[in-house]
Amino acid sequence: MLLPERLETAVVNMRTAKHVIVSRGPWQAELRRPAGKADVIEVTFEDFRPTPFALHFGVEQTDRLPLDSEAGKPLKFAAYTQGLFLACEAAAHYRCVARLPYLSPLSK
Repeated sequence: MLLPERLETAVVNMRTAKHVIVSRGPWQAELRRPAGKADVIEVTFEDFRPTPFALHFGVEQTDRLPLDSEAGKPLKFAAYTQGLFLACEAAAHYRCVARLPYLSPLSK
């Protein structure tokens, strides 16, 4: 993930993650933003607190999406700041969900 300058302060929250969960699905239409989007990504930085830090964005903001076949397989997450400085990295998991926001831990 390449972080825009305005999100660089979020690195503090990202670094507390024990692992990252990338979920993909449609956004709940009744929520304000990004209302009605058919394909959204949720990146949850799981630190086992009641309210983990998460980011949401449309798939059009990505240059590569995980394949459905990668769901459940271990991946690696890395976030970079401007100038391509590594801000954080963690083990990651990918899943497809019925609707976002999901914000749930991994199923056992």
